[in-house]
Amino acid sequence: MLPANADAININSSQTKHLLSHKEFDILSRKTAFLSNVSRGAVIDQDALIAALTTGKLRGAALDVTDPEPLPPDNPLWRAPNVSITPHLSGLIFDYQERAMEILALNLEREAQGSVMLNTVNRGS
Repeated sequence: MLPANADAININSSQTKHLLSHKEFDILSRKTAFLSNVSRGAVIDQDALIAALTTGKLRGAALDVTDPEPLPPDNPLWRAPNVSITPHLSGLIFDYQERAMEILALNLEREAQGSVMLNTVNRGS
């Protein structure tokens, strides 16, 4: 079900818990994919996600949802590399899916060129 040659994966499903875990991140690591989750936090095994990000199996992640939500300040996901976390607002925006994919495509191009990405957030390290 999961393509090994995917550049980016956008999760928009609330039907499954831990749809993506260690095995799926191993598959995605073949191309170092980028992950976007706008569905439910529990769809992704968060410990597996953190491991995939810190070991470089994933290029990065954009998360509009986490498990738990809100994410506690001491959660290691805040310190994981290449992660953007937003406050679960994606469902409130008209034509979100189309716009999100446009921005993702532009940012993947910008990243490949070494340019500054759109809509970056300074987490204040």
